[in-house]
Amino acid sequence: MTILFDATRRVKTTRRFGSGILASRPTFTRTHSEADEAWLAEDNARRDSDRSAHRNARLEWVAGCAIAADRLANGCCL
Repeated sequence: MTILFDATRRVKTTRRFGSGILASRPTFTRTHSEADEAWLAEDNARRDSDRSAHRNARLEWVAGCAIAADRLANGCCL
Protein backbone atom coordinates (compact mmCIF):
# COMPACT_ATOMS: atom_id res chain seq x y z
CA MET A 1 0.00 0.00 0.00
CA THR A 2 1.36 3.43 -0.99
CA ILE A 3 1.03 6.37 1.44
CA LEU A 4 0.19 9.57 -0.44
CA PHE A 5 0.67 12.00 2.44
CA ASP A 6 2.09 12.05 5.92
CA ALA A 7 -0.84 11.67 8.32
CA THR A 8 1.19 12.89 11.28
CA ARG A 9 1.86 16.29 9.70
CA ARG A 10 -0.54 19.17 10.47
CA VAL A 11 -2.84 20.12 7.62
CA LYS A 12 -3.70 23.64 8.71
CA THR A 13 -1.06 26.29 9.21
CA THR A 14 -0.96 28.67 12.16
CA ARG A 15 -0.82 31.68 9.82
CA ARG A 16 -4.17 33.33 9.05
CA PHE A 17 -5.33 33.19 5.43
CA GLY A 18 -4.71 36.44 3.58
CA SER A 19 -2.66 38.12 6.29
CA GLY A 20 -0.27 40.68 4.90
CA ILE A 21 -2.04 41.07 1.55
CA LEU A 22 -3.71 44.43 2.21
CA ALA A 23 -1.80 47.59 3.02
CA SER A 24 -2.07 48.78 6.59
CA ARG A 25 -2.62 52.39 5.56
CA PRO A 26 -6.11 53.68 4.66
CA THR A 27 -6.90 53.53 0.95
CA PHE A 28 -9.96 55.83 0.89
CA THR A 29 -9.46 59.22 -0.74
CA ARG A 30 -12.07 61.90 -0.84
CA THR A 31 -13.08 63.13 -4.29
CA HIS A 32 -15.31 66.04 -3.23
CA SER A 33 -15.29 68.91 -0.74
CA GLU A 34 -17.65 70.15 1.96
CA ALA A 35 -18.93 72.82 -0.44
CA ASP A 36 -19.86 70.11 -2.94
CA GLU A 37 -21.83 68.27 -0.26
CA ALA A 38 -23.67 71.45 0.77
CA TRP A 39 -24.55 72.22 -2.86
CA LEU A 40 -25.83 68.67 -3.37
CA ALA A 41 -28.06 68.88 -0.27
CA GLU A 42 -29.57 72.18 -1.48
CA ASP A 43 -30.06 70.87 -5.01
CA ASN A 44 -31.74 67.69 -3.78
CA ALA A 45 -34.12 69.71 -1.60
CA ARG A 46 -35.02 71.92 -4.58
CA ARG A 47 -35.62 68.92 -6.83
CA ASP A 48 -37.78 67.21 -4.20
CA SER A 49 -39.97 70.30 -3.86
CA ASP A 50 -40.34 70.55 -7.67
CA ARG A 51 -41.25 66.86 -7.88
CA SER A 52 -43.84 67.11 -5.12
CA ALA A 53 -45.49 70.13 -6.80
CA HIS A 54 -45.61 68.27 -10.12
CA ARG A 55 -46.88 65.11 -8.40
CA ASN A 56 -49.68 67.06 -6.65
CA ALA A 57 -50.80 68.66 -9.93
CA ARG A 58 -50.82 65.26 -11.63
CA LEU A 59 -52.86 63.73 -8.80
CA GLU A 60 -55.39 66.58 -9.00
CA TRP A 61 -55.75 65.97 -12.74
CA VAL A 62 -56.21 62.21 -12.23
CA ALA A 63 -58.78 62.87 -9.50
CA GLY A 64 -60.70 65.19 -11.83
CA CYS A 65 -60.72 62.51 -14.54
CA ALA A 66 -62.00 59.94 -12.05
CA ILE A 67 -64.80 62.26 -10.93
CA ALA A 68 -65.77 62.95 -14.55
CA ALA A 69 -65.76 59.21 -15.37
CA ASP A 70 -67.87 58.50 -12.29
CA ARG A 71 -70.41 61.16 -13.24
CA LEU A 72 -70.53 59.85 -16.80
CA ALA A 73 -71.06 56.27 -15.58
CA ASN A 74 -73.91 57.39 -13.31
CA GLY A 75 -75.70 59.23 -16.12
CA CYS A 76 -74.93 62.76 -15.06
CA CYS A 77 -73.70 65.39 -17.44
CA LEU A 78 -70.20 66.77 -17.15
